[in-house]
Amino acid sequence: MVQLEAKWADDGEAVVVSRGGEDLLRHPVEFVNRNHSWMKPGGNAKTSHGGIGIISCLSNGCFRSLTQCGRCTERCYAEPGRRQSGCYADMTAHAMIRWNSGFSVIHNGYRPGTEGFFHVYLPKKENYDLSRYGTRIFRVDSESATSCMSLALGITQRWAESNAKVKFTGISSDYFHVPDSMLEWAARCGNVVIGHTVSPWFAVDDLSNRIEQAHRWQAAGVPTTLWIVGKREWTEASPESWAMIEGELGKWDPRQVIRLGYHDRSAHESVADTENPWGVCCSTGVDDEGAYCDMASGVRKDGTAAVGKLRGVCRSCRIMCGVRWLNGCRSSA
Repeated sequence: MVQLEAKWADDGEAVVVSRGGEDLLRHPVEFVNRNHSWMKPGGNAKTSHGGIGIISCLSNGCFRSLTQCGRCTERCYAEPGRRQSGCYADMTAHAMIRWNSGFSVIHNGYRPGTEGFFHVYLPKKENYDLSRYGTRIFRVDSESATSCMSLALGITQRWAESNAKVKFTGISSDYFHVPDSMLEWAARCGNVVIGHTVSPWFAVDDLSNRIEQAHRWQAAGVPTTLWIVGKREWTEASPESWAMIEGELGKWDPRQVIRLGYHDRSAHESVADTENPWGVCCSTGVDDEGAYCDMASGVRKDGTAAVGKLRGVCRSCRIMCGVRWLNGCRSSA
């Protein structure tokens, strides 16, 4: 699989995406202030329960459709015959409202008519200082874009370098190549941890690239985690992909392996088993009445049954999007 490349235009006013040396698109940068929607120091409905802020310098586009990998024209975790998928960006009300206008995160910004959905936001006056917020953990571009693109452009590193007391985390699909120099920069910052999503849903070439890049990033000194998104039907339908994931488990510290159940707008599956002593992602959820519940049992904290659907939140999480692993790496160093 040939990875995409992201670079700044010579004038710094646009981002250029290319594949195999051929420029595919040039997208303008928007310089915005702090009250814009790209900056969410209080997080969203999920992360606010765990005190994790969000910085969306890139949004509404992962460019998966340009990778030419297996299943690259399908949205991640898509179910046959269903409009929605398990991709968070395609689950949002924002996405569903704009569906008839062509919104789909895998090609936003590339196909004609979708250019207005993808955004590149940078702070005005290059103000990367976050001290005013008091938030100590931020996710960078993990909502509707891939963190490898932010790292390739040096965006994550700029935030991390300017806020040494803040931890930065992200989740990568590894569609964009991150040069060695950019990985070394992220490693030197010392406050960046990046997860790589793997799942039996992905085709073998896509999955192989994700695993290869995870090892490459770890070798460069970037604290790294593996996010395994599972569903029994996928394991049965894609035994070769699942065998690849199983073969990786013994190569990573159990605390680097984060299990996450499939979820879409209708339901959020739980994960009962994990090798990680800190638990699984979304072990705690809230029901339709806003009561906190154990996701695996569907029981409220007061012992009564949950009401309606459950959705995972970051409350009481010990993994903290990989920041717990980052803290251990810093202590060892």
